Amino acid sequence: SCVSWNHFTHTELASADYDGIVTILDTTTGKPVAAYQEHERRAWSVDYSPQDPRRLASGSDDAKVKIWSTNDATSALTIFGKANICTVRFSPKDERIITFGCADHYAYCYDLRRYSEPLYTCQGHRKAISCIRYLNDDTFVTASTDASLRSWSHAESGKCLKSYTGHINDKHFVGLSVSHDGQWISCGSENNNIYTYFAPLSQPAIVTPFNTTSFLRGQESRSTDPTLFVSAVAWRRTRNVMLASNSHGEVKMLRLSDE
Repeated sequence: SCVSWNHFTHTELASADYDGIVTILDTTTGKPVAAYQEHERRAWSVDYSPQDPRRLASGSDDAKVKIWSTNDATSALTIFGKANICTVRFSPKDERIITFGCADHYAYCYDLRRYSEPLYTCQGHRKAISCIRYLNDDTFVTASTDASLRSWSHAESGKCLKSYTGHINDKHFVGLSVSHDGQWISCGSENNNIYTYFAPLSQPAIVTPFNTTSFLRGQESRSTDPTLFVSAVAWRRTRNVMLASNSHGEVKMLRLSDE
């Protein structure tokens, strides 16, 4: 369902799967070094803390967010949500702050020191929230299957700053990623295009077709298959380069031109 790199130990990768298992992998050997099996249903999301190399979070269809330490065999704490947890994300600034999105159309922000109630709730989406990414230390972006992205202010207790529309998304998880400088927000779409928004503007700045490659001819062409969709996007952390994948199993590398 999801993978997350350890920000400090670059050979350590966490994965969350359909069986609800959170696994820590050593990428040099390809073998698991730990597995956590407390979730009762599919685990959709996992995220390493950018502040603490031992801490990670996972979210599941069992409506639970679990916080783990790689030093321990069991979870450190559990947050009980109100619906299926689709995405979890640590704050890049404060390791005690975590935000997660749910199938009930809401995003919730919690302080792990006082996790009986959320700090605030973000309301505005009309369908499930599939992904959360931080633009900067204060602002995060949510993606929803209501075909919109929204940005929110942590400093203003979850105030909605902007809504982004133009892509097509009413069924699948199509991914979400932000550029290293926080200027660009990209997501997939159910018309097999990649949509990139300039953060201050609500409409797409760039629409990139995910052309299909013919390996026999070495050429790209526009697919006419209406079922294809872009399923994931990921900006590189240090440059304006992006990876994107689609439901056909293809992965492409794209670069944002300075021109």
